[in-house]
Amino acid sequence: MLRILVMVSLNEDEKMRLESYLFAHYMYAETPSKEQLVNADIIIGNPGKEQLKQCRRLKWVQLMSAGSDAYYDDPMFETVYLTNASGTYGLSVSEHMIGALLFQFRRFKSCQAHQQQRIWENSGEVRSIDGCNVLILGLGDIGSSFAKRMHTMGAYTIGIRRHHQEKRPAYIEEQYGIEALADVLPRCDVVALCLPKHESTHHIINADMLERMKIDAVLINVGRGSAVDTEALIKALKQKTIGGACLDVFEQEPLPQTHPLWDLDNVFLTSHCAGIWNARATRNRFLCLVKENLERFMKGKPLLNMVDRQSGYRQFDEDLMFR
Repeated sequence: MLRILVMVSLNEDEKMRLESYLFAHYMYAETPSKEQLVNADIIIGNPGKEQLKQCRRLKWVQLMSAGSDAYYDDPMFETVYLTNASGTYGLSVSEHMIGALLFQFRRFKSCQAHQQQRIWENSGEVRSIDGCNVLILGLGDIGSSFAKRMHTMGAYTIGIRRHHQEKRPAYIEEQYGIEALADVLPRCDVVALCLPKHESTHHIINADMLERMKIDAVLINVGRGSAVDTEALIKALKQKTIGGACLDVFEQEPLPQTHPLWDLDNVFLTSHCAGIWNARATRNRFLCLVKENLERFMKGKPLLNMVDRQSGYRQFDEDLMFR
């Protein structure tokens, strides 16, 4: 009998739902034993590298994350299937991005300070999403979800993506490849990074790119911290050559308590929780993906969201992408 090790947190109803998809032996353990690892045919979750070394029967790992940078270069996955959870986090992360952006645009930090000090005072001029230029780097599930919502709220959306030759989505007004970044940045009020960790995306926002941004532009990063040169960003924020930043990911995580980003008044920080597993909608989408992939696995069909080991992205095949 197939043995499936489930390393994600599910409630009892969700466990019953999972088990209804396929008759198998299910083992639930966020911190599995050596025996469970040795016997697992399939792992649902994000095992550590040391845990993977203990696996003997493993055929497939279904990650609970969209990011796969900790896995795709492991030689194990030359013979073991690796699929990510792209397509499950777009709703949760895009809503987080909108909330963070409004926190900056509407001066909520100032409002919060006034509340704590019991001060009845206007916080000054605020900004609207309607009519602003929003640049989205990375139009995967998360970037597309954010772009759709920005477009609906009246923003002018500009997309930068790997496959920029592909047909431009209706919610994107302009679409370019990464080579256009330097030329597009000076026009944008919001720059949103939805990129995976990869050598091609490392410090894609550096000192030069920050200098090209508008003085009141807001940078959002929900992809990977490595996409931004942190030292250059801190300098720009301190000198107020950009308007502010909304950061959920960092080059160093957890962010040290002594890190200067904590103290900057034009930064809104969250602890890599934009795609938090606690959202019921996220878990529901993830279970739908698992169901489809379990069925494909048993039938010997190609799995959805197979990770391309060269790029770290999911394989770009319209027929093999979970939405």
